[in-house]
Amino acid sequence: MSSGDRTTYLMGWRAASLLGLTVLACHPAESQRRRLASANAFDRAQAAVTLAEASDPEAVQKLVNLLEDQDRAVRMYAILALRRLCGEDYEYKYYAPEPERLRAVQRWRDALQAGEVVVQPRTARLPSGEAGSTDPEADARSPASGGAGQTDGRMQ
Repeated sequence: MSSGDRTTYLMGWRAASLLGLTVLACHPAESQRRRLASANAFDRAQAAVTLAEASDPEAVQKLVNLLEDQDRAVRMYAILALRRLCGEDYEYKYYAPEPERLRAVQRWRDALQAGEVVVQPRTARLPSGEAGSTDPEADARSPASGGAGQTDGRMQ
């Protein structure tokens, strides 16, 4: 990822995190999971952010489904949420041509079916033990993330 892409990525995630935090206390996870199917793209994107902030493991399958959304921004927030929750992206790029995106979505689905997708505890996603991290990529690289061998939080 180029430095310009990384800056845009971080700014988008931080803005979305703030947006998600404003509704987190007001909307339980079940309500947010329903919003992932909203006809409104903004609602779908906002729900993805909120569910990632809430560390909702039940949202993973629905977030994977959003990786095929027609709206590019919704796809971006869905993969950001999945990275935040799981520390993985299976080489999915929201801006890639559709055939490439579909191959990555299939990798997500294969991993889900094999039980390989792990929702990491919030504290495990903080890079090098730093409190308040909002960088999912640093979280995924961090030794504090618990690594791929972690067994709790495994999705079925």
